[in-house]
Amino acid sequence: MNKEYLEKGLIERYGNFLSRNDIAKELGVTTQTIRRAEKANKLIPTRLSARCIRYSVTAVVSYIVDCMDI
Repeated sequence: MNKEYLEKGLIERYGNFLSRNDIAKELGVTTQTIRRAEKANKLIPTRLSARCIRYSVTAVVSYIVDCMDI
Protein backbone atom coordinates (compact mmCIF):
# COMPACT_ATOMS: atom_id res chain seq x y z
CA MET A 1 0.00 0.00 0.00
CA ASN A 2 1.45 3.35 -0.92
CA LYS A 3 1.02 6.66 0.82
CA GLU A 4 -0.94 8.37 -1.98
CA TYR A 5 -3.43 5.50 -2.23
CA LEU A 6 -4.00 5.56 1.52
CA GLU A 7 -4.47 9.33 1.57
CA LYS A 8 -6.92 9.25 -1.34
CA GLY A 9 -8.99 6.52 0.32
CA LEU A 10 -9.23 8.41 3.61
CA ILE A 11 -10.24 11.63 1.85
CA GLU A 12 -12.96 9.81 -0.09
CA ARG A 13 -14.38 8.33 3.14
CA TYR A 14 -13.97 11.20 5.58
CA GLY A 15 -13.06 14.43 3.81
CA ASN A 16 -9.96 16.38 4.82
CA PHE A 17 -10.27 15.86 8.59
CA LEU A 18 -10.87 12.82 10.80
CA SER A 19 -12.05 12.54 14.38
CA ARG A 20 -10.40 10.32 16.98
CA ASN A 21 -13.23 7.84 16.50
CA ASP A 22 -12.67 7.77 12.74
CA ILE A 23 -8.94 7.09 13.14
CA ALA A 24 -9.49 4.46 15.83
CA LYS A 25 -12.04 2.69 13.63
CA GLU A 26 -9.72 2.71 10.61
CA LEU A 27 -6.75 1.37 12.59
CA GLY A 28 -8.69 -1.06 14.77
CA VAL A 29 -7.52 0.56 18.01
CA THR A 30 -9.18 2.50 20.82
CA THR A 31 -9.52 6.25 21.03
CA GLN A 32 -7.18 6.09 24.03
CA THR A 33 -4.43 4.85 21.69
CA ILE A 34 -5.02 7.91 19.51
CA ARG A 35 -4.82 10.18 22.58
CA ARG A 36 -1.53 8.53 23.59
CA ALA A 37 -0.13 9.14 20.11
CA GLU A 38 -1.16 12.78 20.43
CA LYS A 39 0.53 13.14 23.83
CA ALA A 40 3.69 11.56 22.40
CA ASN A 41 3.58 14.12 19.55
CA LYS A 42 3.27 11.34 16.98
CA LEU A 43 -0.12 12.61 15.80
CA ILE A 44 -0.74 16.37 15.71
CA PRO A 45 -4.36 17.53 16.09
CA THR A 46 -6.06 20.56 14.61
CA ARG A 47 -8.33 22.28 17.12
CA LEU A 48 -11.35 23.70 15.33
CA SER A 49 -12.76 24.96 18.65
CA ALA A 50 -12.19 24.26 22.33
CA ARG A 51 -14.15 21.01 22.11
CA CYS A 52 -13.71 20.05 18.46
CA ILE A 53 -10.47 18.22 17.71
CA ARG A 54 -9.75 16.82 14.26
CA TYR A 55 -6.73 15.38 12.52
CA SER A 56 -5.76 16.21 8.96
CA VAL A 57 -5.57 13.33 6.54
CA THR A 58 -1.92 14.21 5.93
CA ALA A 59 -1.13 13.92 9.66
CA VAL A 60 -2.97 10.60 9.91
CA VAL A 61 -1.20 9.15 6.88
CA SER A 62 2.18 10.24 8.26
CA TYR A 63 1.34 8.58 11.59
CA ILE A 64 0.33 5.34 9.88
CA VAL A 65 3.44 5.31 7.72
CA ASP A 66 5.69 5.96 10.73
CA CYS A 67 4.02 3.25 12.83
CA MET A 68 3.81 0.58 10.15
CA ASP A 69 6.90 1.40 8.11
CA ILE A 70 4.96 1.45 4.82
